[in-house]
Amino acid sequence: MKHMLTMILKNSVFANILMMLILIAGVFGSLNMVRELFPRFSIGRIMVTVPFPGADPDEVEEGICIKLEEALEGIEGIKRVVTRAREGIGTAEIECFENAEILEVKDEVTNNIDSIATFPKDSEQPIINELKFPAEVCSLALWGDVPEYQLKELAEDIKEDLTAIDGITHVEVSGTREYEISIDVSEVMLRKYDLTFGDINRAVSANTVTMPGGSIRTEIENFRIRTKGRKYMSEEFEQIPIITRTDGTAV
Repeated sequence: MKHMLTMILKNSVFANILMMLILIAGVFGSLNMVRELFPRFSIGRIMVTVPFPGADPDEVEEGICIKLEEALEGIEGIKRVVTRAREGIGTAEIECFENAEILEVKDEVTNNIDSIATFPKDSEQPIINELKFPAEVCSLALWGDVPEYQLKELAEDIKEDLTAIDGITHVEVSGTREYEISIDVSEVMLRKYDLTFGDINRAVSANTVTMPGGSIRTEIENFRIRTKGRKYMSEEFEQIPIITRTDGTAV
């Protein structure tokens, strides 16, 4: 070290060349450096999403989720796989070990899933992403003496307004519950018509089903066929027949 310093002091040309190399390396590094004001942190998880339009959760579980579980079994670096079947979509959340190389695991997951040839014909291409945790820029809390659904609708309106602002790429609404319809049955009416809760359940389930019916392929385009029986409003549920008689009357 002492010999190098002595050489630099005695040789001004060498010192200038060394300084220029340091400056060039610094400029090159600054131009290629990844700069993020709010960096995203990997949390060691991979999400696989397979859309299956028109399918109910049972069809999604059988046609998508079970096949994902079989394809992901035995991959090195995977700690746990959690699959979820919802209407029209199946997902698999993959948790990796702390010392696992996420990119290598993701590549192997992609290869195994791409090799699945038994997905339903109407299912779409799998989407595979590494989950990363983005730091929040700010949080906005809504409160007021109003029903919960009104707060949720207001939050969705604010989300749309914020997303439309230049520079904002992601807005998420949290702390809300999914919409649901509650059906209350009168015990008096059950006794009157000799019904059980199981009868009500079967009638509602049979009249709120949306099922895929395949597709018709022509030379010009393809047509997807499905029966649309899903109901979303309370008024629609009120019109479901619980009892139908031969003379055409219904309860």
